[in-house]
Amino acid sequence: MKKIKQNYRAWLVQKNEFPKDGVLRDQLKFFVNYAVLAPSGHNTQPWKFQIKNTGIDLFVDMLRALPKSDVNHRQTLISLGCALENFLIAADYFGFGCEVEYFPTSQQEIVARVECSKRVAVGKKGDHLLDYIPKRWTDRHQYSKTPIEEPIIHSFKNFVFEDIQIDFVGWDQKEKMNVIADKAVEAGIVAMHSNGFRDELSQYVKPSSTDSTVGMPGHTLGVPALMSFFLPTMIKRFNMAQVNKMKDTSLLKKHTPVFGIISTKDDTHRAWVKAGQCFERIFLEAGRYGLHVAPLAAIVQTGEYYKDLQKILRISMRPQVFFRMGYSKRQPVHSPRIMGWEVVGK
Repeated sequence: MKKIKQNYRAWLVQKNEFPKDGVLRDQLKFFVNYAVLAPSGHNTQPWKFQIKNTGIDLFVDMLRALPKSDVNHRQTLISLGCALENFLIAADYFGFGCEVEYFPTSQQEIVARVECSKRVAVGKKGDHLLDYIPKRWTDRHQYSKTPIEEPIIHSFKNFVFEDIQIDFVGWDQKEKMNVIADKAVEAGIVAMHSNGFRDELSQYVKPSSTDSTVGMPGHTLGVPALMSFFLPTMIKRFNMAQVNKMKDTSLLKKHTPVFGIISTKDDTHRAWVKAGQCFERIFLEAGRYGLHVAPLAAIVQTGEYYKDLQKILRISMRPQVFFRMGYSKRQPVHSPRIMGWEVVGK
């Protein structure tokens, strides 16, 4: 059996290790082991947790925020929404009911306060989203041309939260999809024009052999091991989005069956967190159907490209999350991870 490096061991969480006879604090800490497996921009994992008497506080860890590419912390809070949703899914599986209060104090670093109470026996039977959390991974590669069945697409809309809209654009709307693809590629190029953006990104792109617990190793980006050592320097010096324009355009137009867009009525911190929760639910549900997913932030984060999305989709809500989805036989390639116990405050 292949040895798992320390910076990937968080993915080995086992539900049978839940301390069912332990104290509440230990049970809540166990749920954090699932929360930290959420996706985040550049895989910075910008979260930390504080265990309270009957719940947890979820904080932004500003040391792992992205001041150049995420000035207003939109992507950071979407990431925390994903982590929050994983926590709630884990709590549900082990028989806990949770009440969430968003931004409970004037201290904006506290994103959510979660109160938990035991309601049923531990361990739900049957297929549960908890089982898909350790299997989740971001697949940035080509997807097959197999269409996604309409009932599956429709089922994702069951995960809509209040004041949230989900739109899907697939190959049955090819012209619209091509326009969106062009805008997504253009937004990526514009984002990479910024020296600050490239410098920040280069700090989180790692060689495939990295021991770092954050960032994106070359193998997660489809880069050969040897080249991965040079990739950070290349990103820092060149607009790689411009260099890869034709390749990226082909990826979106020819190897992506469906685009998904999550939009919110309000463009607030609370809305960003809830958009992240919705996205994580869809991400995990996609795994249940054998679908692969990859978010692309530039079209909703850079300049006013989100307005182009609004016009194309004919919506008034604010697009917050843009992602591609499809089938693939590619084997999971996880990114490094900080262990749950390391992000829980004393």
